[in-house]
Amino acid sequence: MALTHSSAIKRYSYRLPDSELEKKLPRIPSQPISALDAYKLLSELDGEKVDESWQGGFNFTFRFGPKLRNRRQVKMNVKNELKYAKVHNVCGKIKGKIEPDRFIIIGNHRDAWVYGGSDPQSGSAIVQELARLYGKLYRKGWHPRRSILFCSWDGEEYGLVGSYEWVEVRIFYLTKQFYEFNLYKASVDNFKWLSSNAVAYINLDSGVSGNETVLLQTVPLMQNVFTEATTKYNGLYVPDPRNSKKTINDTWGAKYGRKRIIKIGAGSDFVPFIANVGVPSYFARYCYFGDEWNKRVTPLYHSRYETYRLSKMIDPKVKFKKAMAQIQAEVIRDLSDSVIIPFKLDDYIQELTHAVNRLVNNGLIFTNETDMKKES
Repeated sequence: MALTHSSAIKRYSYRLPDSELEKKLPRIPSQPISALDAYKLLSELDGEKVDESWQGGFNFTFRFGPKLRNRRQVKMNVKNELKYAKVHNVCGKIKGKIEPDRFIIIGNHRDAWVYGGSDPQSGSAIVQELARLYGKLYRKGWHPRRSILFCSWDGEEYGLVGSYEWVEVRIFYLTKQFYEFNLYKASVDNFKWLSSNAVAYINLDSGVSGNETVLLQTVPLMQNVFTEATTKYNGLYVPDPRNSKKTINDTWGAKYGRKRIIKIGAGSDFVPFIANVGVPSYFARYCYFGDEWNKRVTPLYHSRYETYRLSKMIDPKVKFKKAMAQIQAEVIRDLSDSVIIPFKLDDYIQELTHAVNRLVNNGLIFTNETDMKKES
């Protein structure tokens, strides 16, 4: 966990004293267990029956507890080590030719719970391929209008540490005078720099965690940018992994009657960008079709079975990773090279209107004084 509040951790940074740290650390012990162990423990719970909606999938009646039958007890040994550890972010930049101070940021973490076959390495493979592709174009003489930044974050599974620290860290804009006169031009917070100079952040965590449909978690501004990259333009398009004669937009959600597009929330490295500095962001990936989070990803997610072999089972011919990489490549080109940034404000207006209408319909806000008097 981070020991400094709203500022980057450096060797010389002030850190929370142990007395304050103890207040922030969780006091309830936590230990991952297998389904078999969970079955044994839950089946031994005593007490009242749970509500029908709480009844789980095991073949016994779930109870509240808190005690076990026949006064049985469970002894749990938890060994946690509290220590300081370094995290390492790796970033590479392609400098823009006309607006070099404006940035398109592409990022994913590389640390994993265990082996990370899907989370994060299916996304890391896409980031590396994109960096290779754009690096090749740059060496051949192509220069984007705006700068492109490829980032590999560390420490995501520990609480988005790498990306948060990068957003918070102090950076120095050095000039030639620095080397000649030992002066620096300016020192500014990444907060301020990002809020004014970052055009968009693209998150590529778990690029392929299933093979049924595309899931887009986005702010309204970015929705059109992504969907346009899945359609046909001048006869060119990204082919659907299952049917090369159709675009991804043609098949996106067609089987289920709707596209999977939801509001961006939390849970990955886009959080500090959108929540702290307000950079428009999206998180897109191939997954399974499901309205609930645990039905979208592989059931082996974050387990020791989430290996490269699992990644090959989901995407044996690497068609889904290829398709996602091609979509992201077009999005990056559009954002970095278009004269006018391709945000669609209409989508934002429409989403805000729907949000207000939902609040009005649920009686949470009032549209005029008459409604207020009725409520009072």
